[in-house]
Amino acid sequence: MLQANGLVWLEGPSDRLYFRRWVEIWSAGRLIEGIHYQCLFYGGRLLKHISCDEPVCDPTRVQVLTINRNAMIMLDSDLRSEERVLPETKSRIVAEFGRLDGIAWVTAGKEIENYLPEPVLSQVVGVTVPAVSATDTVWEVLNQVRQGLGEKYKRAKMELAEAVVPHLTRDLLESRLDLAQALPRVCDQIARWNGMAAISPADL
Repeated sequence: MLQANGLVWLEGPSDRLYFRRWVEIWSAGRLIEGIHYQCLFYGGRLLKHISCDEPVCDPTRVQVLTINRNAMIMLDSDLRSEERVLPETKSRIVAEFGRLDGIAWVTAGKEIENYLPEPVLSQVVGVTVPAVSATDTVWEVLNQVRQGLGEKYKRAKMELAEAVVPHLTRDLLESRLDLAQALPRVCDQIARWNGMAAISPADL
């Protein structure tokens, strides 16, 4: 962790598998976890104990900047409606990263799993999965297809991620919500942490 040139804060270990695969795809394999960046987990509700302001602002919270000033964070929006505003803690984190000129990526869908392409989900879970809207959850849609299926995979997020990740391709992901807009920014930020040139589409 201390040897990496930047940290990416994620909610949990399954998020890491998705994030790592997306960066691998969008950087054409140039950006490697453990070398160019390292993932850390904030564990959902523990987010309220994290701060990316200067340590003197609130010394009671875990200070992102004292670990590594090169940092970004990904947050599930958890929003059921596009008109709703983020909860106070997430709004604070976004504002703090903004003051750092950093990236606080709030998912365009309710959860990170909303980025999963339905054809890949269908292949992995063994049933045809209909379109998952930005404000629904994958678990709800799977439960509608087969009772209890969503609950099964919600309890096994890591197993689902491990099964899904090998099937993800750029063609499948480019049309998923904001991935095509967010990932170039993410990859360029990681490249800058490492003194590398920005990764442009023409290079891929």
